[in-house]
Amino acid sequence: TVVNMVAAFLGKDKFQEGLQLYMQRHAYGNTETVDLWNAWSEVSGKDVAALMSTWTTVMGYPYLKVVSEEWRANEVVVTLEQNRFISDGSVSDSDALWSIPLLFATGGATSQEAVIMDQKKQTFAVPLPPATGGARSWLKINAGQKALVRVAHSSEMVARLQESVSAVAAVDRAALLLDAYALAKAGLAPLETVVEILRALDGDESSIVWSAIAGVLGGLHLLMEQVSAVGTTNEVFANFVAFGKRIVLKGLEKVGWDSKEGETHTDKLMRASVMGLLHSFAWDDSAVAAEAKRRFDKHWETPSVLPAEYKTTVYKIVLMNGGLAEYEAVLNEYTSTEDNAIRKYPM
Repeated sequence: TVVNMVAAFLGKDKFQEGLQLYMQRHAYGNTETVDLWNAWSEVSGKDVAALMSTWTTVMGYPYLKVVSEEWRANEVVVTLEQNRFISDGSVSDSDALWSIPLLFATGGATSQEAVIMDQKKQTFAVPLPPATGGARSWLKINAGQKALVRVAHSSEMVARLQESVSAVAAVDRAALLLDAYALAKAGLAPLETVVEILRALDGDESSIVWSAIAGVLGGLHLLMEQVSAVGTTNEVFANFVAFGKRIVLKGLEKVGWDSKEGETHTDKLMRASVMGLLHSFAWDDSAVAAEAKRRFDKHWETPSVLPAEYKTTVYKIVLMNGGLAEYEAVLNEYTSTEDNAIRKYPM
């Protein structure tokens, strides 16, 4: 990740040129970290060592919050503030300042060269493309996730991004959700923002985004399930599961239960993400339950009908809908072998 930031700061050509110089100069020898920084500094004329010093000497990483924003016809002027990010929401007593290489994405393009944020608060003027088709301009901070930083986009920025979410790169859509979730868990952003972003991503077809959706929905399900066990928020938990169910079933409609001819590796990854959520959000769906039971009953004689990547999920769905016979069948698979490669599925 640190090297990725250098690449964003220097650009592809100078990044590669510096690597070549470093390898030529230190071939068959020992080096220190500063040797690589010096090589990049030499070819680019930029002080890479100063940029990287905090990243390699200070524990943790920062988050950015929007202090102010002014949307104009041809640009947005935004003031950002950096603070150390602590996942449990603790207040940091560190006064460390990171040199953060930032790229901005708008409806027109992504910054070609990173700008450095090295102050506590700093203002940036980001050009905006002309509005077309009635859509409002939008801004994604830390485009491409080049910097190791969480970003708390303002409610206005999130609303604009939601309106044009299909135009936002997949990695940025995923990052928007993951950052909002991490910041909400730390008490640094409202949970409602996470829900609104999830709603905007309903129907997304990117495996990158679905990996993020799976992590966030799974994490929220675990949290809300534990809270609802107290017996005070069962209705809220039920509403959340219904919300997640709609998203998951739409994903299942896209990927299906079986691989298709010409399917790509990313299609398989998306299916794995969707399938991993079925037992939490769609176990009571009649079509899902019926298909899970069909594959469960058939796989004892035809193992190929129940692929390993979602075998455990199907077991859970069948057990949640079934009775003693299904329980004993799964238990028997566990007790009838000493092979942990088989035992892991009914565990």
